[in-house]
Amino acid sequence: MEFTATEVIPAPRELVLDALGTREYYEFLATKVSTIEQPELLSVETSDGHISLRVRYAFAGELSGPAKMVIDASKLTWVIETRLEKATSHAVLDIIPDHYGDLVVAEAEVDFVDRGVETAETITGSLEVKIPLLGATAERVIVDGLLRHLSAEAEALGAFCQQMK
Repeated sequence: MEFTATEVIPAPRELVLDALGTREYYEFLATKVSTIEQPELLSVETSDGHISLRVRYAFAGELSGPAKMVIDASKLTWVIETRLEKATSHAVLDIIPDHYGDLVVAEAEVDFVDRGVETAETITGSLEVKIPLLGATAERVIVDGLLRHLSAEAEALGAFCQQMK
């Protein structure tokens, strides 16, 4: 399933890009987004205008209906590996499930566009769930949850950046 979404982050692009590489941002994020547990910043490397991040996320919501039959909610954890080039404000994300890796394949790209006092964040990606009969439904549910998360994260990122000033 292909997806695209644009969110407006109420903070300048430079602050947004700097915040993404801090442990404090991910600690702050956990207090603002209820469908995930506190993200864990596993690593951050900065060199020559590039930021490489590895962040572990864990699902904290409720699974519904058929999903409960094939998925253990406690195993819904994943690492997002991000390679961000600050000069172009473009990032490539690999989403790597800790479990069910043979069932879920996901990747995305993000562009951050400066709009003065705010930043437009556009994410374009694909998600494939390889479960016969349930795959398409699972993809829609996951992408819907991802889009809700991105909206909440944009607000949280803006609030965090306001504290950084």
